[in-house]
This record gives sequence, structure tokens and C-alpha cells, in this order.
Amino acid sequence: MSTVSPLKSRWLFGNLAGQCAIGSLALLPVCTVSADDTSSLDAVLKRANTFYSEKKFENARQEFEQALKIDSGSLSAWRSLGWSYWALGRKDRAYKIWADLIEAFPDDVPTLVAFGKANEQDHHLKAAMDYYARVLARDPQHKEARRGITRVRLFQTRTKIMLIRPSFHVTNTALPDKNTVLMRVDALMKQGHYKVAVNMLRREARTPYTLRRLGSALANLGEYEQAASIYKASLGIQNNGATLSAWRGLGASLRKLGQHQRAYDIWLGLLLNSPHDVPTLLAMGRASEQDGLSQQGLYYYARVLRNAPSDENAHLGRARIFAVQKDYNAAEIEIKSALNHWPSDNLELALAENLVAMGRHEEAENILQPLVRREQNVKNLQLLGSVLAKMGKNDEAVSYFEKSLRLDANNAKSVMGLARVYWDQHRYNEGIALLQPFLSHSPENDVARARFAEHASAAGHWEQAERELRFLMVKHPGDSQWKVKLARQLMTSGHYNEAVQLAEKVVAKNPSQVSALSLLASNAIFSGDIEEGIQWTKRITDIKPTAEKLNQLGKLHIERGAQLETAGKHEKAMRHYAAASAEFQHASALDPIKSRAPIGMVEALRLQKRYGEAQQLAENLHTHYPNSVDVLQQLADINSEKEDYTAARKWLELKQVLMPGNTHVQKKLAKAIFYSGEQSRGLQMLRQLVDDASHSPSIPVLLYHGITTSEREDTMPLKKFREQLLTLKKAGYQTITLAQLQNFLEGNEQLPAKPILITFDDARVDSFQYADPILAETGFRAAMFVPVGDVATHGAYTVIWPALRKMAETGRWDMQCHGTEAQHYIPVNTEGHKGRFMANRQWLAEAHRLEDRAEFTARIDHDLQNCQETLSRELAQANIFAFAYPYSDQGHRSLSNDARVFSQNQEIVNKRFQLAFHVDNDYLVTRHSPRFSLPRFEVPRTFSGDDLIHQLKTIDPKISASYDLAHLEMEAGNYSQAMTIFNQLERDGAVAPSAKAAFLTTTGKILKLSDDHAGARTRFERALALSPNDPAIQMGIAALNRRLKPSMQLSGQYFEDNAHRSYYGVSPSVHVPVSDKLTLSAYYTYFDFNQTLSAASGGALAGEQQFQTHVNQFEAQLRYELGARTILSVSAGAADYSDNSASSPVKSGSIFALGSIKLTSIIADKLDVSLTADHTYVNTAGAILNDIAFSRVQAGFGLKLMDSLKLSASHAYSYYTDDNRSNRTEVQFTSRVWNEPDITIGAQLIYADTLKENRLFWTPNNYFGFALPLSLKKKWGQSVTTEIAVAPGMGKEAGNDFRFQINSTANINWNVNDNFSVYLSANRYEAASYSNFGVTAGISLRY
Repeated sequence: MSTVSPLKSRWLFGNLAGQCAIGSLALLPVCTVSADDTSSLDAVLKRANTFYSEKKFENARQEFEQALKIDSGSLSAWRSLGWSYWALGRKDRAYKIWADLIEAFPDDVPTLVAFGKANEQDHHLKAAMDYYARVLARDPQHKEARRGITRVRLFQTRTKIMLIRPSFHVTNTALPDKNTVLMRVDALMKQGHYKVAVNMLRREARTPYTLRRLGSALANLGEYEQAASIYKASLGIQNNGATLSAWRGLGASLRKLGQHQRAYDIWLGLLLNSPHDVPTLLAMGRASEQDGLSQQGLYYYARVLRNAPSDENAHLGRARIFAVQKDYNAAEIEIKSALNHWPSDNLELALAENLVAMGRHEEAENILQPLVRREQNVKNLQLLGSVLAKMGKNDEAVSYFEKSLRLDANNAKSVMGLARVYWDQHRYNEGIALLQPFLSHSPENDVARARFAEHASAAGHWEQAERELRFLMVKHPGDSQWKVKLARQLMTSGHYNEAVQLAEKVVAKNPSQVSALSLLASNAIFSGDIEEGIQWTKRITDIKPTAEKLNQLGKLHIERGAQLETAGKHEKAMRHYAAASAEFQHASALDPIKSRAPIGMVEALRLQKRYGEAQQLAENLHTHYPNSVDVLQQLADINSEKEDYTAARKWLELKQVLMPGNTHVQKKLAKAIFYSGEQSRGLQMLRQLVDDASHSPSIPVLLYHGITTSEREDTMPLKKFREQLLTLKKAGYQTITLAQLQNFLEGNEQLPAKPILITFDDARVDSFQYADPILAETGFRAAMFVPVGDVATHGAYTVIWPALRKMAETGRWDMQCHGTEAQHYIPVNTEGHKGRFMANRQWLAEAHRLEDRAEFTARIDHDLQNCQETLSRELAQANIFAFAYPYSDQGHRSLSNDARVFSQNQEIVNKRFQLAFHVDNDYLVTRHSPRFSLPRFEVPRTFSGDDLIHQLKTIDPKISASYDLAHLEMEAGNYSQAMTIFNQLERDGAVAPSAKAAFLTTTGKILKLSDDHAGARTRFERALALSPNDPAIQMGIAALNRRLKPSMQLSGQYFEDNAHRSYYGVSPSVHVPVSDKLTLSAYYTYFDFNQTLSAASGGALAGEQQFQTHVNQFEAQLRYELGARTILSVSAGAADYSDNSASSPVKSGSIFALGSIKLTSIIADKLDVSLTADHTYVNTAGAILNDIAFSRVQAGFGLKLMDSLKLSASHAYSYYTDDNRSNRTEVQFTSRVWNEPDITIGAQLIYADTLKENRLFWTPNNYFGFALPLSLKKKWGQSVTTEIAVAPGMGKEAGNDFRFQINSTANINWNVNDNFSVYLSANRYEAASYSNFGVTAGISLRY
């Protein structure tokens, strides 16, 4: 409002009719004021004077102006308004008001006195003397004027004691002696001579005036209790407001000295004397409030209100206490109660502040807007700006903050509020420009300097940020927070070593500084030192054990254990797994839901091979959380490791239902089926996966969450991101849009040869800031899944709508939905545990229940609908048709409190969108992928561009299924097929450089199993060059080297039958491998043959005959590997049977020539063929002694009709030295019906015929037989293998009927170690009239 304009007397009285408007600022004492107005005026003036006495000058000013609106002619109001402006420092305004008053009313003594006092205090001494003289000219006895002149003269002359002399403005009347003494006392006190003043006053009469001065002097000497007693005595003489105020002031002085209890005692003493003194009660209330004595403060404020129910200060005090206690409702009641009695801007401002604290920003705005319109002062503007900023109205907030700063450029709250808005709007350079001059004016403001450093860091001015943080660190050497902040900044700018050293210094001084420990832990983890990361994280959890940190620590132990397992350090790995169990158990006790620690517990137990405990815990979890795919996977892994593949298969089938189209799960299921005994079905499933993937391009959908310049954060480093995209472009990849993907899945569009979709989540600032230039550089496009709730509320990392619109306008970004609040956590049970928004029914605390199905559906549907509508509204031309599940969880990736939410989420998402994505790093999108379960590959932060391309090839459904198929083909003995697949993968470039060693190792094993040992060695040696310390490679080469060691075998055998034939023998042999292909062997065998022939009527021989002979057999063998699975064996030798006896010797010599040649080959796994030609003797004593030998040619084949069904056939033709000939044909079908143990069944047909009968050995006569063989083979541990086979059947020779027969065999082989093994085999054949038994035992020893 404007001040009083100069008024001439004649103008005043000539224009006063009907004018009482304050707008003209006319001082019209003759204006008519009603009785009601007078009552109102008195109340306003009383409030104004109270405010002024409490030094609340701004409030006082407002009230005095309100009084002038009621009565613009109130001289006292005008005069006091001047004092209010003067106290606020706006002295020009005060002097102008008083000058206008003097011009209008030149004889107004109080105004002249005010002018004198103001000029005196401003040291305008000549003007002060003039005004005091003008007063004395009108009232020579005016005490204030005379004292004022005395004070001025004392100041001018610096005289300690001075008597007033009349000036030319003053009458010659002398001052009384009492006044002279008091003036001297005042002068002494002003000069600090309090003891002298006390002595003088003690000699004076005890009047209220002298006692009040004495109390003041004692107070200045620190004698507060004595001063209080003096004030009490003064009040006993005369009740005086000034004395009460002085007494009350003693308490205020003591509080300034920090002596709070003495202050309380002083005030309590005053209240005993004046129990209803409102200012003292207010002082007690305010002091209690400041000291945190909330109940005491409420008590004294309540006493105020009993005496003055409308007292604004008491209501506000109670409201402040309630606000500190976060009882904002009670605070609101207090403020509104005061407003009902005494409306004021001050109370409305307090109410607005309370509403802000309650989050009721719109109501606060509705209060503040009228306040600002009434008066645009700094506080009103600043608070309104803050409210608008919290409501997301940033542009309006900026406007009000700027208006506030135009009134006070260095108002800290306005500067910090505007800086915060700039931060939210990512206008970092403007924040720097705002804060820099403020810090020049207020260099002591640490909060502003820290915010300045934040802006500088975000703007990339890292040196500037470091400089400010170093300043704060030096300024506060004992405050570790600045060292930690600087260390984090150094991390951001890449000065990792300095950051670590700084953090270590903090921890050395304060071992419990969690922020520093966290920095050290993160640095270790992200630099790859998991062991050190565990140590730092463990220290954090010892200090502050949270479920999140304990869960992280458990995962670190598991990761480290896996590293040690790979390095062959099993015992150390077990210790880490055990530690992980303990951490997960602790985390589960704190919060099993959000942390998901029970799943980690299962994994840790499984890795320790504590399968029983792991299975029990996992099954219990499955009972409560049947849709948790992670629990199902753990159950599958537990049973697979226990080799219970049937159970593993059951769990994987349940998982497959929850993850349709997941080729990785399908592969695992195929392998479980294979190992559970259905080899053929398992192989067929994998072949189908390969075939399906071969007819559809695989589309990598990449996922990034954030990009930063630092390499020590859980984000993608900028350098890595740029390298990845440039490598993709160089490799020929072309980005596609979500619309193109949708059309492709619907069969309406062909894609580029190498399509790729790039996606981001969370609308992070750094994603746009760093990714967009690289997208522009490469010509790529990307999709951003936006959490609209975080954008609206300025989440910690999210952009704002203008920035989002700007990115959309580039044409490089497609914005889609990530939910509104869907990425947040909600209460899920009475214990207060938090669960994921979409994966759980929400706990309704007020209703004390979980939301029902309808409420859950409504909540999720509203969230997704709001996301769609907000994006459509904020982004022009946006087509919102795709959704990314937060945390990739629709109720199956966490411990959901209701299994039904999985299907509910599916229904809602399917209704609102055309595509939906989750995160899965194990497979890629193909044409067969379900549209609402599309996998995205979250790119690891450590990946180079080449790593990314090779990994995308590795998880390509065709390639990954081919890998698994090749391994199972190898397990099934289909080595050629396995090698064909592996070789094709290598030609297709599907073998990453990092996986080359493992690839060579696997193919080396296949070649070794195929008897291509030279080829295997070549592969192993190439692998060893790539990975010298790989235990698997070393073991493969060691196995080949062991094979090259000379070996010796010693075997013994025994045979007998019911035809009185028997023999036993001992056979040592030596084998010397010359190379991987060639092996030379030498055999010696000693046999003792016995045979008795009974008399046969009409036969060639008559009577019983006895035959016995000893054979010494020598033989040499050459074995050569012609190629993979093709072997040539050649042997030659001789057998001497010179030591013999017979009842009628018939021998013609003592030497048999021995020899054989054998060629075997396996073709394409389906067909194996063999061809053998040999010459040897018939192994019965009678035949040997009758010099019967034979030459034989034998050919055979085996044909795999199906994976588990094989047809084999052989034919042998033998020519005997006694001019006899025989033929033998065998045909057999075998089928493996189970894998572990290995169970095989079959059918066998045998035909054998000999030209002539010979009783010395079996010469079948048109023999025909068939059998149903059954074998069971089992491996016990790693060293013992057993096999039992039985073959029941029927057989007959010419002229005979079919008769039952059975053949049974048992074998056991024990590999004691790599160089020593033992074996034993026994056979029993039983027919209607014939039976035999044989046993063989031996040892094998490598040198």
C-alpha cells in the first residue's frame, strides 16, 4: 500500500467529506467509525502490538495495515506502522510515513518523539536533537524528549557522567535530582559499568522505576536469580507490564547461554507470582517445544489457551508439536481452531505448510494462491513454488520461485527449491548458474554447495563437482559424509583407485560407516573381485543386517563358489555354499517375500548336495507358492543331480505350463525325458525344436536399464554400449520396430535377414542422454517402456514429460507401457512384508484382509489403463500396444500370495495389449513364440560387442537346441551324428571365442569315444592352447596319455559242460601303443584241455575215449585306427600242443598256425559293419589231438532302425581241415527300454548247420533256435559296472522237437584307479539235454 501523501491543512479539511479510504491514504481523524468497527479495531491493534512486542515485525505490519483498513485516520496505527517498517529494515518507508504525518499534523508530539528516537538509534544525532527540541518547545517537561537530548549529548562527548544543560531549544527549568541520578545510571549501564550502576541504585529509594533498572543491571552481571527477586519486589509495589517483560527476558537470556534449566526456573518463579501471564506461558511452551519436550510444550500451550482461547501463537505451537510427532490431523485441527477465532494470513500459511506435510498439495495450493495474490512476500512465493513443484507443475513452480528471488535474491529456501525443480527437469546447467552466485553470497551453506556439486556432476562437470566436495571435506574434516560423497564422485569420473583409498580411510577411522563400506563392496563386485566384495558386504550386514543385503551376500557366496568349482577347488566352494545358506536363512527370517531368500536357501543346500533338506524346503515352498518357476526349477535340478529324472521331468512339465513357448524349458524337459529312459522321445523333442527354429528367423530383443559413464555401477557402461551397437551394425543387424515384430508374429511381414529389437525400461535420464546419440550414429531405433507414475512424480532416475516428448519426436524412440505403479512394492500380509505390485493381492490394513479377486483385477486393470491413457495423452500420435512386465513377474517369478493372480494378469494384459514381454536370457523370439510371453535378453554389463553377438547365437533356439541335441546324440552313442551337428555349428559361426575351448573339448571326447584317438588329441591340444588351466581338457589329454602307456593283462578262464569237455587257461599279454593310431600287442596263453567221449553205437568211434592236451599259444597283434570309428586288426601266431596224452593218439603234428584280420567300421551311427577272416584250431582236446583246425570268414552289420531299436545280423562260413564245412547265421533285434539302469530287451534268431557230424566238437545239424534276451546294466558310482543278461528261448536240430533253453551271463568290472582294473565274468547255458558253465577273471595294469 502507498504511504500518506503530503497533505496541506486546507486541502485536508476541504476534501474530507465522506473520505475514509485507505487507498488515498488520507488521514481523516474525523471519519465516522461504527461501534463494531471500534471493537474490531481495538482487537486488531492489540494483536499488532502483541506481535510487535514479540518482535514478529512482519506480522505486526500486516495487522497495523489491517487496522488502517478499518480506520484510516488512526494516528497510532500509522505511527506504529512506521515503527514496524523501521524494525523490518525498511527505514526509508518508515521515515516517509512519519514525515507525511508531521506535514499533516506538525504538532503531533508522539510522531516527533518517534522521529527523534529513530534518528538517535540510526546515529543521525543532529536530526534527533532537532526533533527532541521541537517536542520540548511544545511540552518543556516531556521526559522522553529531555532524556533523549541527554543521551545524545552523552554519546557526543563520551562523558561518563554529565548533567543536562538547557539548550537553546529547552527552557531553563532544571531536571530534578532523581532524574539526574537515573540518567547517570543509564549512561553507566550503556557504557557497561553495571557494578557502579548497581551500587548507585541500591542507595536510591525502592521505586518500581529504580528496581527495574537494578534488575536490569544485575541481569547484565549474570545475577539472574537476584534480578528475578528484584523484579518480583518491583511488581509487589506496582504491577507493571515492562517489569514482567524484563523478568520474562531473564529466561530468554539464559536460554541463549544454553542454561535451559535456569531459564525454566526463572519462568516458573514468574508464574508463581503471575500464573496467568500469557507471554510467559508461551515462552515455556516454545522452549519446551524447542527442547523436544513435546508433552510439556502441549501443557503450557494449553494453559495459554485456557486464558486466551484465540491465542494464535499457542495454537501454532501445538500444531508444530503435533507436526513433529507426525500427527498432522491434530495439527490441522489446532490451526483451523485458531482460524475460526482469529483469521490471519499467518495462520493460513501455517495450515498450508501442514497440508504440504500431509501430502495434500492441491488444498495447500488453494490456500496459497489467494495469499500470494494478497501479498507477494518471499515466504508465500517460496512455499507456493515448493507445493507446485511437488505437484509436478514445474513451470509454474519456477515462476513463483523466480518472483521470490526477485524480492530476495539470496533467500536460501527459494534458491534450493528452484534448484530442486531444475534438477527434476534435468536443467543441470541452469541449476549451476543459480547456485553459483548464491554460494558467493552464502559460502557457509553446505547444503547448497552439495547440491551444486550434484548438478555439476550430472552435467558432466566432474572436476567442478570434485572441487566443491573437496572444499566440504576440508571444511568438515571430522564429518565422513563428505569424504564418501567425494569418493562416489571419483567413482563416477573414473578415478577408482583414489575413490577406494578415500573410502578405506573413512572405514579405517569409522569401521561402521555403511556408505563407505557399500562403495568398497560395489567397487570390488563390479571390478570382478567377488571374494573382496563378500568381505565388504559381510561387514555391512554385521552392522546393519537387512534382508536385501543378506540376500545379496548369499548370492555372492554362490557366485564365488561356482568360480572355485570351475577351478577345481571343491572344498573351498562348499564353504561358500554353506555360508550362503546361513545368509539366506537370516534374510528369510527378516523378510522372506521381497528378498526371495528361501529360494536362494534351496539352491545353496542343493549345491552342498544336501538334497534331502533342499527337496523338503523346496516342496514346502511349492505347496505355498505353486506358481514359482524358480522353485520348480530348483526341484528339477535337485532331482536331476540325484539322477531321478522321472521326478525332474514332472517338475519341468509344471514349469512349462507357466512359461509357454520357452524353448529353454523345453530343452531341459527333453533332456529329462531322455535320461529318464525314453531316449527316443527326448531326442525327437530336440530334433523338433531344431526343425521348428530352422523355419523361422530368431529375433534378439535386447534389454537395457540404464547407461552410465562409470564401469563400477550396476548399469551398462557407455563405452560397452557404443561398442555393442557398432559391432551389431558391422555384423549386419538391422533394428525393427514393435509394430514390425507384431506383424511378423501374425504372419503379415517379412523381416530383414538379421533383425534385432532394442528396448529400454524405466525411462531413465541416462538411457536417453547416452543412448540417443549412439542410436543416431548407428541409424538404429529403440523402444522405451515407460513407468508413467515415476515420470509424473519425478522418480530418482526418470525423465520428465517434455524430455520424453522430445525423444519421441526424434523418430528413434517408440514409447510403450511399463505400468503406472506396477514396478513398486505393496503390503502383502499382516507382518508388513512387501511384495510386487502385479504378483500379489494387496493387504488392506484398515479392512484387515487381502483384497479379493475383483479388487485385484480392478487395481491392475486401472494401473495398466492409466498407463495407456497417460502415454496417449502426453505423446502425440502414440500407439500404445505393448507392455513389459515389471520384474518379468506376473505372479510366477516371486513368492506370490495367490497363485490365481498369474492367470488374472494374463487376462488383463491380453485384453489391453497386443504384445507383452518378460526377461529371459536363455532363448530368443521366433515365429512360434506366444505374443504375450516374449523373451528379452538383458545385456550383461561386462559384454563386449563380440561377446553379445556370440551369446545371441548361443541362445538362438536353433543353435542352442542343436548343442543339446549333439550332446544327447553323444550320450546315445550316435557319435557321427553328434560330430555332424557340432561341425555344422562351427561352420555357422555359433561357437563363441570364449566357448571355443569347451567346444574342442567336447568334440575331442566324441572322437575319443569313436576310437579316433589321434583326432581327439588334436582337438584337446587346440583346446589346451586356448585354456591351459582347464581341468576337463587336462583330464582328456591325460586319458589319451594313459592309453599310450604300456599295459599288461592277466586273465584266467575255466569252462566245462555236461558232454565231458573242459579246459582252463591262463593268459598274460602286453600291449604297447606306438601312437594314438597304432598299438602292438603280444599274447601268450596256456590251456589245459580235457575231453571224454563216451561209446557211441554205430559211430565212427567206438568205446570211451580220453583226450588231454596242453597248449602253449603265442600271438602278436597290430591294431591300427584307419579313421573315426574304423579299425583294422591283424594278428599272427602259433599254438604248440606237443605235451598231450590220449587213449589212442591220432595227432599228425604239434603246431597250429594262427592268424586273423579284422576290419570294423561304423557308418553315420546307423550302420556298423565288420569283416573278419581268421585261422585257428577247434578248442576241444579231441579236435586238437586230431589236428583239426579251421579257416573262417565272417561278416556282420548292425543297423539302428530307431534311436532305441537296432537290428543286427551276421553270417560265418568255416572250413575245417577234416574237409568239413559249417554255416552260422544270427539275426537279432534289441531295444533299450530304460536308461538308468540300462535295460535292453530283444529277440534273437539263430540258424547253424554243419556238413558232417563230428563228435569231437559241436557240429549242429540244421539247428534252429530263437531267444528273447534281456539285459540290465548299471554303473555304481564312478568305478564299478555290473551287467546281468538272460536269454530264454527254444531250439531244435533236425529230427528233434523244440526244447526250452536259457543262456545267462553276469559281468562285473571294477576300475580301481586309472591304471588298475579287475574284471569277472560268468556264463551258464542250460538246455533240455545240454548245459555248460564258464568263468573268466582278470586284471589289467598300466605301467
